[in-house]
Amino acid sequence: MGNEYSGTFITIEGIDGSGKSTVLDRLNEHYDYVHTMREPSDSGVRESIIQSLQSDQRSPLLTFFMFMTDRVKNIEFMIEPVLESGGVIISDRYADSTRAYQTVDLSGEGAPFDTQEDARNFIEMSMEPWLIEPDVTFYIDIDVDTALDRCEKDVAYENRRFLTDVKRNYDALAESEERIVRLDGNRSVKNITSAIHGRLDIPEPDHL
Repeated sequence: MGNEYSGTFITIEGIDGSGKSTVLDRLNEHYDYVHTMREPSDSGVRESIIQSLQSDQRSPLLTFFMFMTDRVKNIEFMIEPVLESGGVIISDRYADSTRAYQTVDLSGEGAPFDTQEDARNFIEMSMEPWLIEPDVTFYIDIDVDTALDRCEKDVAYENRRFLTDVKRNYDALAESEERIVRLDGNRSVKNITSAIHGRLDIPEPDHL
């Protein structure tokens, strides 16, 4: 693990319904000295993003920039201060969600880019000047059918075709990035949480 800061930055990723939020809640219960966050964060931007994802008339490009607005705020006011102080911060979703989801959302018919490769290049160029990469990312891997069974299916991203492409992007990231640790999302929350702890060089809580 290693970024330029003395602290530790951990992210949890996966498609909708993978159990990320539940795992983060379990970690938050036991690591009382660890800072936790979610993307989109609890802010006015979050409400705008949710409304956008639930709208029949939606701009993928506008949604992307709302996510970026939220992330810049998170980095400047949450992530960077914690890392500079030597603390530990764990985020439910971060840049890999952008790479997995927005690459699909920004490409194809009616989208700003013809191909996912073009969309991916745009995303990396947009994030590169200011992004802080995680020390380690835990990718909770489940199949699309299981994910859809768990989802409420009330937002644009929660459909089979879209999530299949997103999962393909996550799988590719997991193969190419050494910082990404793939975990079996069919295991219990307790087992997943214990597996995450086993990979971290931070003190063990009394109970998981």
